[in-house]
Amino acid sequence: MRSNKLLARQIKKFFPGSLQDDPSLQLFLQAVNDSYNAYERDNELASRAFAISEEEYMRVNEKLAEEAAVKKLSIDKLKETIKEIDQHAISQDNNEILDIISYLKLQIHKRKNAEDELRRLSLVASANNNGVVYTNPAGQIFWCNDGFCKITGFTSSEIIGRTPVELLKGENTDSNALQLMINLFRGGKNFDVEMICYKKDRSWFWGRATGQSILDKDGSVVQYFAVVEDITREKVAQQKLQEFENRFRTALEKIGDNVWEYDLGTGHTYFSSSFNHLQGHTSQSSVDNGRLWWKQIHPEDRRIFLQKNKNYKKGLIDHHTVEYRTVAPDGSVRWILDRGVVIERYETGKPLRIVGTHTDITERKLSEQALRINEEKYRGIIANMNLGLLEVDNNEIIQFVNQSFCKISGYEPGELIGMKASALFARSEAQELIEGKNALRKNGISDAYEITVRNKNGELRWWLISGAPRYNDTGELVGSIGIHLDITDQKQLELDLHDARESAEQSTRAKESFLANMSHEIRTPMNAIMGMGHQLSKTILDDKQAFFLDTINRAAEHLLVVINDILDMSKIEAGKLAIEQIGFKPDEVIKHCLQVMKHRAEEKGLLLTNKMEGSKCPVLLGDPFRLTQILLNLISNAVKFTDKGTVDVLCKLFPVTGNRQTLSITVKDTGIGMNKEFLENLFQKFTQEDKTTARKYGGTGLGLPICKELIELMHGSIKVKSVKGAGTEVNIAIPFIIGTAADLPEDKKPEQDDFTLKGKRILLVEDNEMNRLVATTVLNNYGAVLYEAVNGEEAIAALRNSHYDIVLMDVQMPVMNGLDATRLIRKEINKKIPIIALTANVIKGESDKCLEAGMNGVVSKPFTEETLVYEIKRLMQKVQQPSGKTKLRKEPLYELSKLKKISQGNTGFVEKMVQLFIDQTPRSVIEIERAAKENRFDTVRAVAHKIKPTIDNMGIGSLYTVVREIEKYAEDTGSGEALFSNIAMLKEIIDEVITALLQHECKA
Repeated sequence: MRSNKLLARQIKKFFPGSLQDDPSLQLFLQAVNDSYNAYERDNELASRAFAISEEEYMRVNEKLAEEAAVKKLSIDKLKETIKEIDQHAISQDNNEILDIISYLKLQIHKRKNAEDELRRLSLVASANNNGVVYTNPAGQIFWCNDGFCKITGFTSSEIIGRTPVELLKGENTDSNALQLMINLFRGGKNFDVEMICYKKDRSWFWGRATGQSILDKDGSVVQYFAVVEDITREKVAQQKLQEFENRFRTALEKIGDNVWEYDLGTGHTYFSSSFNHLQGHTSQSSVDNGRLWWKQIHPEDRRIFLQKNKNYKKGLIDHHTVEYRTVAPDGSVRWILDRGVVIERYETGKPLRIVGTHTDITERKLSEQALRINEEKYRGIIANMNLGLLEVDNNEIIQFVNQSFCKISGYEPGELIGMKASALFARSEAQELIEGKNALRKNGISDAYEITVRNKNGELRWWLISGAPRYNDTGELVGSIGIHLDITDQKQLELDLHDARESAEQSTRAKESFLANMSHEIRTPMNAIMGMGHQLSKTILDDKQAFFLDTINRAAEHLLVVINDILDMSKIEAGKLAIEQIGFKPDEVIKHCLQVMKHRAEEKGLLLTNKMEGSKCPVLLGDPFRLTQILLNLISNAVKFTDKGTVDVLCKLFPVTGNRQTLSITVKDTGIGMNKEFLENLFQKFTQEDKTTARKYGGTGLGLPICKELIELMHGSIKVKSVKGAGTEVNIAIPFIIGTAADLPEDKKPEQDDFTLKGKRILLVEDNEMNRLVATTVLNNYGAVLYEAVNGEEAIAALRNSHYDIVLMDVQMPVMNGLDATRLIRKEINKKIPIIALTANVIKGESDKCLEAGMNGVVSKPFTEETLVYEIKRLMQKVQQPSGKTKLRKEPLYELSKLKKISQGNTGFVEKMVQLFIDQTPRSVIEIERAAKENRFDTVRAVAHKIKPTIDNMGIGSLYTVVREIEKYAEDTGSGEALFSNIAMLKEIIDEVITALLQHECKA
């Protein structure tokens, strides 16, 4: 519309910009504009009226009439519009355009103010996190804020035109709350309801809807303003609080005999139990439970109850735990544990509501009373017994002593109470021990220990102390308690016994040293006698010379048997005789023994018979050498003490039990027999029936005692029956493990064709000229070239200056012995040259010492030509192995005699140690292997050192040197190949030992 200039100025001056484009005013402004234009044209026509003709005047007049009609129509339309706004605003007869304009101007101003206020309210509502909506009287939403969209999940376009009920109602919405809200809405009243509301995705939340009606001046509802708030968290919190309160009450009811609640404002007490058995009355709301309870409190204890209530009212306490007595209607007295806590307060902070429990502790009180009586009783006993009782606090300050403690310490009670115990009694060297014991007590640990102290008179005494932590009634550590026993006399006896044991051990060591020296001194010449006799037997002799030589050889063999018997008995007594576990064929052992003794029986004209009963296993596991020794001894005795008749050897194999078979052998003769009295002492050492017998038949009296010891070491038994003049019958029964062909030892016969000693340079280190002559004579026959040295120093010098293929090293020599010389050779000269020990010492452990020093083999004197040559060939034709792997012969897997000796007959101890070995040693071996692969050699050495005593105690002789070489391994100088070879051997043998132990356990 193109406005009249005057109207344009008036609009610009009086109309706000927001109303200029209002569609409802456009018609009005058009009419005003038309009026202004008509007015201007009228003025123009009036000025021209007198200048135009009448015809023109008429045309103008008609046109003006038309314009006047349009003007009137415009005014009427304006009045109708104003009437719609306010029918009383202007009279219908008033056609003044200025009045109309004034009214419109006023309304425009009010509308502008209302819109400004509405804009401010909209900004506030839009910024609110809660949902805000405006509805018309029909409940339809015509405006909502972002908060409502976020809460419900609907968009604004989805909300406008719908009612809140349509949007928020769901299956779990409370119909009563919903109906209440609708009724209040329809009645034009405000509402505030809580109910479950649903979102667009049909998930629900707890909502609080608060609505307020907006009325006009006549009181009619023109619209509704409503706020929707998400109160889910509040509801969940209320629910949890309610659940907690319910659980709390339930817990209290379960813990105590009665739950009570006391309101300090009203003084009313509520009891949870419908029947209070503590009171003997029914608890009802109409009954003053507090007063009823008060009446039943023991008169002497009411002050406790009153003081508790006073403290609550003054706000001095917020919880309590007290004990008092009540008197039931039947007169019985009960003890009550009363506990309570404040759960609600006034705004000032003082307690309002208290909840607690009443627990019947009568039984506990009676028990405490009985305990107190018993404690006093036992204190009286302790005070008068011979055990000294001492109680100290956490700082070692003495709190109590009994009379016995005063007696053994020499102090009076008054001199001890309040003093520090360790300062009085502990000597300076015992302070560290006392501190350690105090630390144990603080950790709740009890133990017993021995300690030296000085009593009041300064006398040195031994005390045995059994100490324990001391707690009060609440379980708090308050110190320690100790029971003291003066063991000075027992300790002195123990020291005397220790000295006696030391003396006995020294005697044993002296005996062993004597036997070792005797063995060396006798075997050295025996080696020369037997060696040269053997060489002499290879020469051409006449019958007389052959007879003399045979006599010499028989005498030497007899002397060697005597020496071996004495050494065997010594080894048995020292627990150093080992029983092997190797495969053997029992029929071959028996056959060999019979062949050996056959010629002796034939010499006396005796018939030697043999009979085998029962199905035998082809291979058994055991010690065939010791079994041979036993059989030869028994058959030899039978032949020796029988002048005519027969010697029968009956062998019986019992049926297999598990994986064992028992071999029973009976040797029966028709000899001189024994009387009953001698049979009782048959197995005593160095005994013969009488001196005449000893002179006639000879012998040391060690044969049968040695046999008995050997048989018992193999878990067997021996029985003897004899009648003087009618012969003797000896029966042995030994259980053996069933073996296989794989358990049989390798054939050790030396090779004859494929290997020779011819031209080999052999260094013989021997201080005895006769033994050098024997060895030289034997080895020269094989084409070997021998070089001699008479001690270790000469051997070292020879090895520094020349090359040798092998060394024969005597062990006992002057200047430098063979062991020291070998160690030096291995360290400084040659690590791989084969070294064979020549030793006359056959005491157990000698071979281990040689191997540990670095030797590769051991040959005992007197040696046979076959043994010496075989050992030299064996070592020279094989690749050099670590010294720990080279043995004289296959040793038993394990031997428990050392453990049995330590246990002093306690089989449970032996079984426990064996089980610990089975459980722990494989893990240690795995740890050694893993550490070696990871180059953690400190760990290798440490673990090897840890298991070394275990291996020694288990008697695993084959690992004696191996574990020590692993322990001493040095990565900068040692051979890594040798280390891993030793570890592999360690692992293999440990597995074999454990398998054998488990088999033995299963059989047992």
